[in-house]
Amino acid sequence: MELKPPELEWLNSKIPFSKKYEDRYYSDENPLEECKHVYLNPNGLANRWTTSTEKRFIVAEIGFGFGLNFILTAALHAEHGIDKQLHYIAFEKSPPTQKQAQKFFKNFPELKSLSHVLLNKLPKLISGCHRIKFSENITLDLHYGDVKDEISDFDLRNLKISAWFIDGFSPTTNPSIWTNFICKKISQFSRHGTTLSSYSAAGSFRRNLKTNGFEVEKSSGFGRKRHMTVAKFIANYEAPRSQAKIENTTDSVAVIGAGIAGCAAAFSLAKRDISVQLFESQEHDLTRISLLALRPRLFKDISTESEFFLHSYLYAGSQLDLHSIDRDIGWNKTGVIQLERALNKRTNISQENYRAIYPNSVFHTLTKKQAKDLSKLNLSRGGLYFPDGGFVKTGELCSFYLDDNKITKNYSSPVHSIEYSNGTWTLYSSSQNTIAQVKTVIIANSHSLTQFNQTEFLPISITHGYSNWFQKDQKQDEPNQVICGEKTIFPSTSFEGKGHLVAATYEKFLSESSKLKAVKENLTGANRVFTNQSFLLNRIKGSESGTRCGTPDRVPYIGRVPNIALATKELAHLRRNAKAKFNITEQCFWPNLYITAGHGSNGLSTGSFGAEIIASIINQEPSPVSKRHSNLLCPSRVIIKSLKKQRI
Repeated sequence: MELKPPELEWLNSKIPFSKKYEDRYYSDENPLEECKHVYLNPNGLANRWTTSTEKRFIVAEIGFGFGLNFILTAALHAEHGIDKQLHYIAFEKSPPTQKQAQKFFKNFPELKSLSHVLLNKLPKLISGCHRIKFSENITLDLHYGDVKDEISDFDLRNLKISAWFIDGFSPTTNPSIWTNFICKKISQFSRHGTTLSSYSAAGSFRRNLKTNGFEVEKSSGFGRKRHMTVAKFIANYEAPRSQAKIENTTDSVAVIGAGIAGCAAAFSLAKRDISVQLFESQEHDLTRISLLALRPRLFKDISTESEFFLHSYLYAGSQLDLHSIDRDIGWNKTGVIQLERALNKRTNISQENYRAIYPNSVFHTLTKKQAKDLSKLNLSRGGLYFPDGGFVKTGELCSFYLDDNKITKNYSSPVHSIEYSNGTWTLYSSSQNTIAQVKTVIIANSHSLTQFNQTEFLPISITHGYSNWFQKDQKQDEPNQVICGEKTIFPSTSFEGKGHLVAATYEKFLSESSKLKAVKENLTGANRVFTNQSFLLNRIKGSESGTRCGTPDRVPYIGRVPNIALATKELAHLRRNAKAKFNITEQCFWPNLYITAGHGSNGLSTGSFGAEIIASIINQEPSPVSKRHSNLLCPSRVIIKSLKKQRI
């Protein structure tokens, strides 16, 4: 998952030169004018933005490099005061470090206002898609990794690229991005009128473009370079389909459930100027537990699952940091120390195993002494330290999410059932009274899955738990980080008088006897974190109960909800041959019905990322996850597995 930054030389202290590809990133004459001449002007961006009726313009770049083409495109977009959304998608195999990027952009003080934003938001060097909200009208999706792998799994759905920038290293030293395979992928994501430009005028590249439907011209290159390539996609022309039906789905959205996942979904939609009605069966703040820790769920192998959970953690952390700049949203970036054999893991995974998978930027390994030095506490063992982790005050974060006039909050409003007819979803109360009628519904309450006819086939596991507030021994130092051992101990910095929250037990049912038993279990489990095992005193300052809702495979349900009857019929051949190829068509899903549920103990990270995924689908945007990740999350996996095992 970790990528290596480029090995660079600097020409004239200004132009980066790749040692691996023996090629410079930009012309040494004038990089800014070169980018404008090769990419911005040939694609006619300014004119197309002002004359197009599309609500979104998508630029894709192969070879992001230091991001100069993106910064100049963003500057042009701002200069012309364009209101429509610019979605910039870039592929990069060897992204520079922040230090390398800072050195490069120091040479261009005229770009400081924009390059400063990019530098502050550059992601870690980890493969996969990193979504960056660059400004109110500009979204940047950085796909880190080999372009052949990333573009093969690229999920653009029914959208098409408006303009391509092909800016990789020379075809002589880096032939892989100029091949017929890549050009075929480019054509698949293009439509009639899509433009393309590149500094390279290599014959094989131009022939590959022509073979795949582009009308190709040689044009005057920049500076000492004689020629460059300018192209337009003309093959397979189809009249544009009406977008009215799709756009209408954003007219009104109902979100059922006001937990982290539901509030995050409402927030993501409202930021896209989409009106939301939020429905919650309980009173305001009644069922939320006070604190949630942000840390990644770790795996012993690289897989689609491990990639998704890591990117969820990275995305959630970046969003919490971003929104905390201007106001207090309840986010405390304290770091998290996870001790060996923490969180009741059945099998202990060694630090070396984790280290082989995850980069240093995600966590540091700690010996017992290092853990003690970092925490200033007598911890009983070493473990892992997540510097970007921390905790949130759940109520404050949810209040921030819902602080938007696009969101109408309906508490004590349980939704008993939903029905679809003639393009509209109707929400009913238990007495079958109509609560609301909307175009789109998001089910974000795991407790409701078996209650709704549309989702009753989805298995969900429900466990309860008690957390307790304890006072510590006054002789002991205050913990500054979240400590995850057998139990999770939160710092008390922001909770004067309440002490430390310790989370949490696992209970099948909540009862007075289990509540009393939980006090001893939480106190004993928390104190085992420390060598003297008497850090916390048996002085309870409060108790809380919460519910975890997970899935059998421990992966949340995120995406569109399939119609089990239609999907079962279409995929019936899987009963006979579990290895047979299959494709789930559009007709197998309920129209405009989505789900984000079953997040278990990872809801702070996966709930935030899931909200962005669903909002992107509803608002007809490129997906922030690949096809394999979408398939991993889609509830249709339950139907597919059941058919293969002949359970249905």
